Amino acid sequence: MTAMEHVQTRDKPANPCQTIRHRMSLKPSITMNHRLDHIREKELISNNMLTEQSNWRLRNNSSCTALETRQHIERRKKKRKKRDIWCYNKA
Repeated sequence: MTAMEHVQTRDKPANPCQTIRHRMSLKPSITMNHRLDHIREKELISNNMLTEQSNWRLRNNSSCTALETRQHIERRKKKRKKRDIWCYNKA
């Protein structure tokens, strides 16, 4: 048995089912969702639903206005407050 053959047999899991599961377990949802997002963006651009500019704005939330950000933070604070009260009443 040559060294090359040895390497090949060592890397191969026993049955094909395992290889698929192994491949999926490596990097499951993150890459998949990322890829889907890109595909969706491309579709929207090709259908002229999105311009390149709005596409950029979707990806970088930094371009949303300061007021929007402030409102978002306020909303989060309110939610947190409600949850804290609820947790306190439960305890």
